[in-house]
This record gives sequence, C-alpha cells and structure tokens, in this order.
Amino acid sequence: MMIMSTKYVITVVAALLVLFTLSNPIDAQACSPHAVRRVEVSAYHILFWEVHEEEKCNITQYLVSIYHTGEEVQYDFEVNTTFVDVSFLKSCERWTFRVIAVANGTKGSSHFLFSNVPLPIGANLSIAYVNYTYDDSTSKLHLNWDLSDLQFGSCRLRYRVTIEDDESTVVEDQYSDIKSLTLGHVAPPCTKYEIGVRAINLASPVIEGPLKITIHEIVPTKQIPPKLISVQSYATGFNLTWRLESKEVNACEVREFYLDGGRYFNVSVLYDDDGRERGDVEVNVHNLRSNSMYTMSASLMNSAGWSDPFPVAVQTMEFSSDVKID
Repeated sequence: MMIMSTKYVITVVAALLVLFTLSNPIDAQACSPHAVRRVEVSAYHILFWEVHEEEKCNITQYLVSIYHTGEEVQYDFEVNTTFVDVSFLKSCERWTFRVIAVANGTKGSSHFLFSNVPLPIGANLSIAYVNYTYDDSTSKLHLNWDLSDLQFGSCRLRYRVTIEDDESTVVEDQYSDIKSLTLGHVAPPCTKYEIGVRAINLASPVIEGPLKITIHEIVPTKQIPPKLISVQSYATGFNLTWRLESKEVNACEVREFYLDGGRYFNVSVLYDDDGRERGDVEVNVHNLRSNSMYTMSASLMNSAGWSDPFPVAVQTMEFSSDVKID
C-alpha cells in the first residue's frame, strides 16, 4: 500500500486549482456583463432589449431607469426579463431610458436610449389633407399635409410621398420626417400630378397608415411668343414658319395661332395639340403689294390665355421674271 504524504496532497490540489482557474476564468472571478443591445420602445409601449451576442455571464437581473435628460431618475425597475411595460408614459414625450445587465451583483455597462414614446398601436394615421403651392420662378412644388387625428401628436412618424405625373410612366417615392416636402424641377405647367401621402409609425412593429391621394395640376402658364424661324418672300406675299414652346417646357394646350397684319391681313390658325411633340406653324400670306414692307405681330393662345405678341416686318419682292408670284 502506497501512503501519500500530506505535503504531496496539498501540492496536487493546488496545481488542480490553478488549472481550473486558467480554463474557467469567468467562473473563477466576478463576471462583468456586456452592455445590452438594441434598446427600443415598441408601438405596444413595451421597452425591450437584447442580450449581447457574446455574453458569457449568468445575467441575474436588469436595472432599468427612466428620466428626463438632465433631471433626476423618475422611475426605477429591477427585472429578470428583457422587457418592461412603459404604457404609463404619455405618447410623444421624450425620455432617457437606461438599461444595465447585472450578473450576481456585478453591474455591466449602461445602454442609453434617448427617444420619444411612439404613437400607440391603434393610433389614427390617416392624412386629413394635402395642399400644394407652385413657385414658377424656381419650378418647385411645395407640399404640406397634416394628420386627421392629433390627440397623440405626430412624433416618431415618417411620411412616404408617392408622385406620378401624366407625362411619365415613372412613379417616384420620397420620404420626409416633417409634414412637408419640396419637389424640385417638377414637370411643366398644366401637368397633372397624382400625389399620395401616408404616415408611417416607426416603432416596432412598423405600421403604415392609409394612402391619401390627391390630384394637382401645375398652374397654367401662357406660352412665350412664337419664334420666327423661316421667311420665304414673294412678289405678292410670303410664307412664314413659326416655332412654338415645347411641351417639355409648357404642357398647357395650344389652341390658336394668330398673325395680326393690321388693316392688310389677319390670319388665324387653329392648332391641334394632341401629339407628343409640337410641330411648327406655317402661315401663307398672299394678295399683297409687291416691293412693300409689312409689319405684323404673332401670338399664341393656350389654356392660360394669349401670349405676348412677337413683332416682325417682312418685305415683299419686286416684280421680275425671276421672282415668284404667289
């Protein structure tokens, strides 16, 4: 029979303790927890958080403090769950939320959330109206809207604005954190816009309100004066070709071209503006005197009214065998 000495046994036990300590450092000393992750307040008014993905400590409780920034703590909780019911807080009030994980009396790092209490799950998110103003000097469209029900306020909301015009097949979505939006470089005057606005409650779960659709037409604007691009003069008349402002610049329907030659002639041309492109206007004036100067003015009428007149003077040719007689 082998008899071990007391000294030998103590040495073996000490060695085993060293090995156990090296292989289990967390169990051998006070364990300091990681800070929790993803602290949020849901639309159900539940404050919740997640345990750190690398947490190895045995979390025994969480300390939750709620207060206004710069003021003393107003609410303190000690819980062993990863959530706290905060339905006693008023919607849209801004609070500081602090959550600390605790492992057997050892506190971890704090996680702070600075947030407004979101609108409740049953809040009315419908839009009451959508108004607009058009600035023709900058070609920008300014939109503004409001909620139908403001009893909870409008914090933690984002707005999705959907824009579609009748000249394009493209549908555009833009987002705004306030109840207004400015659209730059919008389509030309007389373009109709279908504008839809909906409110989105950004709390979890994300909830979208109903879409408010309204039709707006950019305020009609008169055409600029027509531009003379071609003159063919004869002995007893002339042909004039005029170019109009394109639909890309002014979509208001052109209805009539008018050439005012005073007591000598007046020419009215009804214009068909159904095509995608605007063609030139050709005007033939005849039965005039040869070798004479005629002054006249050209103007256009669209859905906004008559344009400013464009003055021009044209000289007829002298009679000769080489000059065409209209």
